[in-house]
Amino acid sequence: SMMLKQLVITGSTLRSRSIEEKQRIINLLKQNIWPEIECGNIKTKIFKKFALEEVELAHQTMESSKHCGKIILQINE
Repeated sequence: SMMLKQLVITGSTLRSRSIEEKQRIINLLKQNIWPEIECGNIKTKIFKKFALEEVELAHQTMESSKHCGKIILQINE
């Protein structure tokens, strides 16, 4: 089913790494990546924002895999 739909699953796991290696990676992220995110040098790419009423269209867009970036569903009170 996945191959027929040409779906892609990506992920990352640190499960097989030692506790020391996991801690080293976390420390490097805290030192090098988080400050860049906080000051705005690294930003999330947003493909499109959808109103809650457009949830079906947002889901169709996500399933199409023709987007690059995050799909945001806006929920306004």
